[in-house]
Amino acid sequence: MLILAMAVFGTGIYFAFKIFGDVQNTGNVLDQQTKDLMEKKLRDSSQLVAFGTFQQTVQRGDNIKFALGIANTDETEATYTIAVTCSFATDKNGDEITTINTNTDCPITKPQPIIIKAHDYGVQGLFFHINNNAKIAKYSYDVIVTSNGQTYGGLQKLYINVK
Repeated sequence: MLILAMAVFGTGIYFAFKIFGDVQNTGNVLDQQTKDLMEKKLRDSSQLVAFGTFQQTVQRGDNIKFALGIANTDETEATYTIAVTCSFATDKNGDEITTINTNTDCPITKPQPIIIKAHDYGVQGLFFHINNNAKIAKYSYDVIVTSNGQTYGGLQKLYINVK
């Protein structure tokens, strides 16, 4: 009986690690449909940098991701660096919160640089894990894409409503 219980317990742990590992990997990758939609959005507009959506609502303790599309209009391949900073937060009354802890209230996952071929499009995911202790507020993020040390596509804004 003890051997059977240990076998069932071991199998349960194996499946738990397998399932949670797959979910974690899936959360860090943008699906092909999202990439295709971002490419279409960039192709149909004159924007160099665009988001699929620039505002989302999330519960404390959850994860959230934004799709950032970049159009390379240059004649050569280029590397794009993405900088994300938390600029400010407002409470439910619209008043600015002056005491923001960037580690717990508005954490930032540093995105990897993206290499895009000449006259092509690239999509990068921006991932955020909202801490359980984050203040309930609307957080504003500044997103700046650079290439060769120069700003590319201007300042972009993201908003996360934490409930």
